[in-house]
Amino acid sequence: CGPTHPLFGVADLTLADLENERAITYPSAIFSDDLRSITDMRQEAKFADPFVGVSSNMEELKRMIIAGLGIGPIPVQAAHRETRDGLLWRLPPYENVMPIDVYLVTNPNVRPSRTEHAFIDVIKEIVDATPLALRTYPLPEHLE
Repeated sequence: CGPTHPLFGVADLTLADLENERAITYPSAIFSDDLRSITDMRQEAKFADPFVGVSSNMEELKRMIIAGLGIGPIPVQAAHRETRDGLLWRLPPYENVMPIDVYLVTNPNVRPSRTEHAFIDVIKEIVDATPLALRTYPLPEHLE
């Protein structure tokens, strides 16, 4: 959740504490089984219906959560900086975290511009420089 949310900063919450909360999610958690673990958790927590925000772009989901529209699923690693900086607060479940794979997808049949190529190279360098343990579940305890 974001800093204006009433649960921000509250420790030891349970899924029951999330009942009727406004939620933001990915389209694939609504329209397919690709993110079934998110769909299952949403039903177990009994979030408010309908969703207040939907985006296939994780950065857009973060923006909506930080802006206070609702709560939503962001991979722990992808939310680490915002959590550290006080922009996001981790909510349950704390164990059995729902793994969400994050991919860099490029089209091998399209020649990127110089700017696009430089951007892709930077992303690949960041991934290569980040140890696998910091990019996969479970996250090391000192980062949780």
